[in-house]
Amino acid sequence: MEASMRSRIRVGCLALALTGSCLSPSASKARAEEPESALAAAGRILKEALKTPAPHDRIRRFEDRSWEPLVGEGDRAFGEKRYGAAARAYSAALKEADKLGPPTFYSALALDRLRLVYAATWDVKRLGEVCRRLVAMYDAEVADGGGQRVRSFPDLSEALQWLALARIEEARYPDAETHLDRALQIIERTAEAGEADAAGLEYARDTDTELRAIVRTHQGRHTEAESLYRSLLTSQRRQFGPESHTVAQTERSAAAIFRAAGKGAQADALQAHARGILEEAGLYGRERAVGPSSERARVPR
Repeated sequence: MEASMRSRIRVGCLALALTGSCLSPSASKARAEEPESALAAAGRILKEALKTPAPHDRIRRFEDRSWEPLVGEGDRAFGEKRYGAAARAYSAALKEADKLGPPTFYSALALDRLRLVYAATWDVKRLGEVCRRLVAMYDAEVADGGGQRVRSFPDLSEALQWLALARIEEARYPDAETHLDRALQIIERTAEAGEADAAGLEYARDTDTELRAIVRTHQGRHTEAESLYRSLLTSQRRQFGPESHTVAQTERSAAAIFRAAGKGAQADALQAHARGILEEAGLYGRERAVGPSSERARVPR
C-alpha cells in the first residue's frame, strides 16, 4: 500500500475516532454543500485500501475485529457506571488494537474511551498517560504529512488540558503551561474556523483560565491567580447567573486565593455567598473537581 494511501487512511480514521464523527453547525452546512460527507469519505478510503493489492497481514488489520466486542463491553459498563469493568474492557481492546499496527483508528478509539473512564473516576495519573499518547498520536500524523483535517478538532484541546492538569498534580508547572498554551491556540483556531458552538468555546476558555489560576496559586503568584479568578467569575456570572452552583463553587476556590493575597474582607464575602447557595442545594463541603469536566458525564457513543 502506498505511503500516501496509508497516511490518508490514518488521518481519516484518527479524525473520526477523536471527534466521535460529530459535525458542528458549520460542518453540517459544509456537508450539505459537498457531495460527500467526512464519514462517507473515510468509508470510501477504507474500501479503496482493501481493493489495493497488499500483503495479507496488512489486510488483516482491517478485517480483524477482535477489539470490537471489548469496546462494546466497556461501553455497557461505562453506561452503568461500572468504571473498573469499563477500564478493563477498554484496556483489553487497546491491547488487541495495538497488535494490528497502523492505521491508528482502533488504538485511538480505545484510548479515547479510557480517557472518559479516567476523567469520570478522577484518576489524573492514568488520564495524563492516555492523553499524552493521544497527543503523541496526533503529532505523528502531522509529522507524517497528514493532520490537515484534524488540526483544530476540539478533542485535542481537551486532551491537552487534561494533560496539563496531570502535570499540575505532579508539580511540573512549566510543562502544564506549555500544554495549556497549545490547547488555547487550538481553541482559538477552532473558534475562528466556526467549528464549535459558543457554549463549548466558553467552557474551554473558562477551563483554561482556571487551570492557569491553579498554576499561579501553586507558584505563590497570588496576585496573578486573583486576577484570573476575577476573569473566570465574570465569565461564569454572565453565562450562568450570579446564583448558580457553578459560580458558587468557583467563588469558594477564589475566596482562598483572595485571602492569600491579603484581601480578607472580599474573601469572606465570596465564601459567605457561595456557602448560602451550596448549603441550600446540599452541595456545601463537597470537593469540586477541576478540569475539562464536561466529558465526565458523557457516555461513549
